[in-house]
Amino acid sequence: WIENGNAVSSGSIQESVKDRVIDSRLQLFITKPGLFTCIATNKHGERFSTAKAAATISIAEWSKLQKDNKGYCAQYRGEVCDAVLAKDALVFFNNSYADPEEAQELLVHTAWNELRAVSPFCRPAAEALLCSHIFQGCNPRAVPNPIPVC
Repeated sequence: WIENGNAVSSGSIQESVKDRVIDSRLQLFITKPGLFTCIATNKHGERFSTAKAAATISIAEWSKLQKDNKGYCAQYRGEVCDAVLAKDALVFFNNSYADPEEAQELLVHTAWNELRAVSPFCRPAAEALLCSHIFQGCNPRAVPNPIPVC
């Protein structure tokens, strides 16, 4: 499964097998329009075949919401804070960046490198605070809002 060209986290995919057929379903909390694509590969003897199906999801009144909307809620799909943030938690992505998910990941990556100078006793708490600050929890109401760290 792919969302807007990026792989979807496995936690959002439900798969079942019956009679050697795999049924794969994507389950997401949609907060913004997107293109969702399923790519399936089948093996027939020594040959492989691939099929692709895509769906564009739109949200009514999206443009109106965007004017008041400072960001959106989505699951964290980065790498730096993967061990720190809860797997299914929604985090806030700030629309003031052209690519919020990429920009916030870069911010946390840059600051993470600075934490190497922090005492090993303090580092886990500092890493958790950094990730919770850059990727604040999110309240997915009509206009998504970040949840303050404190």
